[in-house]
Parts: sequence; C-alpha cells; structure tokens
Amino acid sequence: MSTPQPASEAYRSWNQVGGYFDGDGNVGLEAVKYILRFKLRFSDTWLPQVQTIKVFLNQEDISTSAIWHEREVGRLDAYRLEVSAVSSVLKAGKALLPCCVKKAGDLRIMIDYLEERITGNEAIERFNEEVRIGRRSGYLRDLTLPYPRSEGVRAKQLENTRNA
Repeated sequence: MSTPQPASEAYRSWNQVGGYFDGDGNVGLEAVKYILRFKLRFSDTWLPQVQTIKVFLNQEDISTSAIWHEREVGRLDAYRLEVSAVSSVLKAGKALLPCCVKKAGDLRIMIDYLEERITGNEAIERFNEEVRIGRRSGYLRDLTLPYPRSEGVRAKQLENTRNA
C-alpha cells in the first residue's frame, strides 16, 4: 500500500473534502426491513487521494472503513472509503452539506431522515426525485417504509424479540 500524500498536499478543510465529495463521492442508500441505512462513499483510482481523505475524516473523529481495493476487467483499479456508523454519517453529512452543490440534496435527505424530520417513505420519494431529474444516478425505488427512523428501529427490535 502506498503512503499517504505529504501533509502539504493533504486535505485541511471540510470545503476541500466537500468539493471532492461533490464530484467523486456519493450517499449510499440501502433499504432494510423498517429502516434506511446510509453510507458516505469516497472513491478514486489514485490511492493517496483516498488515503488523505481517510486521514482528514479520522482527525475529525469520523469513523471510516478500511480502504477497499476494487478491480474490474478493462478498468483502472479503484479505491473506496466508506463512512457507515450512523453517528459518523450524520456528523460528516452535516459538515459536508454547506460545502456541496450537486450532492447537497442527497445529504439533506439523509440528514432529515437521520434527525427524524421525515419518514422512510418521504426519504425514498425525495431520492426518487433526485434520480428523475438526473442529479442522482440509480434506479427508482418502490418501497414502503412508513416510519421515522427511531420508530423503524423500534419495530425491528419488537419483531426480533417476538422471533427469539
């Protein structure tokens, strides 16, 4: 594994990381029973780029994954870093939001859901609209998640208790 870029070339602000995220990052969305799960993803073909983002996020007390090495025939290798712990996703999302343009809508939806301002259904519909207008790539989701996040977590816990 290569060493990170020298400190003189490292990311030093949320504005820098937000600009990068707006282009080569994304808000990952996964619908699971009763709730939505989010990940913030950063990827690049140049490993030191992703390493310096990891260093910055960790210095900001954001928990990150290991850096994933992805290989695909006919393409350059890529490296991916993820933020997936709810508290870190929320903290990083709120810091990135004022620094982004293209991904601001995705971040706002994620934050609204994680802060209990909207239900899963509202979040899905808003993400679907981002896909419809071309600001987000992906597919339209046809799901029913009528709960705000905390109620969805509670419904899942009750179901797990009943099944135990």
